[in-house]
Amino acid sequence: MFEQFKASRRLKDVEERLETVERDFKRLRLEWEDSYDKLRTLMQRIAKRAQAVEKAQETANESDIPSESPSLPLDPVSARILARRNRLGRLPQ
Repeated sequence: MFEQFKASRRLKDVEERLETVERDFKRLRLEWEDSYDKLRTLMQRIAKRAQAVEKAQETANESDIPSESPSLPLDPVSARILARRNRLGRLPQ
């Protein structure tokens, strides 16, 4: 009778450990998927920026206009700010 009680107790302990391991594994897998998604998004952003820089350099080379410094393409707001500074004679340093 006591042997059966010990066996059922050990079985219950093993089941609890298995549930804990499965839960931890699922958490780890979700964490890995989240990290992978973040890394993939970051790599896409970097690739898109590199492509924009290459395109800007090609455009500058094709137009034969000497550029003062290689720069990234500006968003519309930044372009408007720089245009206004140029009109007012305040060039960025």
